Amino acid sequence: MGVEIIKHKLILSLVLLILLVNIVKADVIVDGAAANTVTFSVDYGQLRDNSRSLYLTKSITLKSTAGTENVTLEVVSVNSDYVLNLDKSSAVVGAEGAVVGLNLKVPVNANEGKSGVVARIKATYAGTEKVFDIDTDVGDMLELRKVYAYINDVEEKAIDGDGESVKYINPKDTIKLRFVMDNHFDEDYDYGEMDVTVSVTSDDSDLSKDIDEEADFTIKAGKKLDGTDEGFLIFDIPEKAEDGEYEFTIKAEGKDENKAKYKTEWKDYFKIERKDNDIRVDSLTVSPTEVSCFRKVQITSKVVNDGGINQQHAALRIVNEALGINFNENFALNKGTADTNYAIKQTWADLDRNLKPGTYTIEAKAFYDYTQLGDARSVQLVVKDCATAKEEAVQEAQNKTVDDKGKAIDEVASTEITNSQTQANLNTQAGKELAAENIRANIKTDSGVSMIAQTRERSPYNADDYLLGMIVVAVVFVIALIVMCVVLLLRD
Repeated sequence: MGVEIIKHKLILSLVLLILLVNIVKADVIVDGAAANTVTFSVDYGQLRDNSRSLYLTKSITLKSTAGTENVTLEVVSVNSDYVLNLDKSSAVVGAEGAVVGLNLKVPVNANEGKSGVVARIKATYAGTEKVFDIDTDVGDMLELRKVYAYINDVEEKAIDGDGESVKYINPKDTIKLRFVMDNHFDEDYDYGEMDVTVSVTSDDSDLSKDIDEEADFTIKAGKKLDGTDEGFLIFDIPEKAEDGEYEFTIKAEGKDENKAKYKTEWKDYFKIERKDNDIRVDSLTVSPTEVSCFRKVQITSKVVNDGGINQQHAALRIVNEALGINFNENFALNKGTADTNYAIKQTWADLDRNLKPGTYTIEAKAFYDYTQLGDARSVQLVVKDCATAKEEAVQEAQNKTVDDKGKAIDEVASTEITNSQTQANLNTQAGKELAAENIRANIKTDSGVSMIAQTRERSPYNADDYLLGMIVVAVVFVIALIVMCVVLLLRD
């Protein structure tokens, strides 16, 4: 019985010894590295001139969890465009640790953020192999520092990051976002200029159809964008937007000349808060805008309820005492989110024929609860004297006639010049002297204005004809003398 007990104790002791040996077996780790991954922080702001690579150095400390180990180190895997070198291939690693230097060549086109594994180091010790991963974390070279939100050109909020809220927004308000950003490349770096796109989108399906805006601009290396000249994004809140707080994604995306990309994304909130009573004169027109002899005009107004409640006692007043206009009407309007939240009202006005010429202002006012003013709008009507209007019409017709006459004179002058040039050419080619005679001819223009033009006509006889005529005359003269002499002799 005692022998059996001794055997069991020996077996238990042996098992315990084996477990203890496994527990105290040495393990090599990188001090301070999570999951045995070594991360290089990449700052492209160190680049200068036309550099196409960035060289980084980093020291790591290898430690043994138990005892001392002789560790052999080697680089076993490197991604293309990266180069990794170690300053030693072996080290004696104990509890105090051994320092190993790493040199990493990084390309300049890596995108912002974690790269994933770009290289691996294998450590071999006591028949054990262990791999350490190397990755990079590229810093954001495009910093979105602040976004200023304006409501109808009035600054409402400076947004510094995620989760902030812009309040007191009404439907149809115009929102302008002014972006403030930095390009962190050194101004001496040749490839640091960035093409930037800013955008805003809504998570709500009703708003996203209307609010999905973006703007593009460029920021040079080492420069800032403060929104004084560019960097704006403008959009309107939809007219039918419901009250509530909506999440908006504000995003700035940049790409440098090396094709590396950078992105900052904030999720902030815009709160739409309709007023209960918000009646507006959306439009007011008068037709025609000028009157003279015929003095009847049509006035059209559109009244809109942008408020959060129905208006059972809305009213519209259109007045101008001098013109004799005094229009009043009461009606009901549905609340702003309804499709029937507006009313279009029309009225005609017959103006007095003795009304003095001038510019008259017609004013329209919209009320809720019959007497509470909600909004006002005005339009101008020009009244001209009927006689003056006729004189202006006659003068305009005369001006047109003068213009047409001037055009006709220019055309005739052009015709005369052309005819003169053609006649001169004929004289030169024929080598003969042409007799010229001025004649007057009536020329009718398109406008019906008669003009007198001078033309040159060629003589029907030449020099030989004149010589022959002179000879004939001389012969006739001689014959006549002979006849006279014979007659006188016969008388004697």
